[in-house]
Amino acid sequence: HLSLRRQRQMCIETDDTLGLAGAVNAISRGHRSVLRAGGTGLIVGSMQSYSEEYIGEIYYNAALPMRGVSLAANFQIIGHPGYDSARGPVFVFGGRLHFAID
Repeated sequence: HLSLRRQRQMCIETDDTLGLAGAVNAISRGHRSVLRAGGTGLIVGSMQSYSEEYIGEIYYNAALPMRGVSLAANFQIIGHPGYDSARGPVFVFGGRLHFAID
């Protein structure tokens, strides 16, 4: 897992954040053997075309004028979701409204 984050103060004071992250996920050989033999897993398929799962993400978090409130948007791209080379890529768009209570 790799994550980069950049906060920048411009002419006005702001706590906005731009972030970039990436991850490569894999399943152990033992777990793959169990799945290929007919075992079940929570988030994976048949293991007929196994591959590592690749995830990339970029997000922007904007601090709103009200103290403790922020709005974020993100975009993820997932290659070989569910550890299956026959699937994907999948594109995921997300948003979040965050309230912090002091």
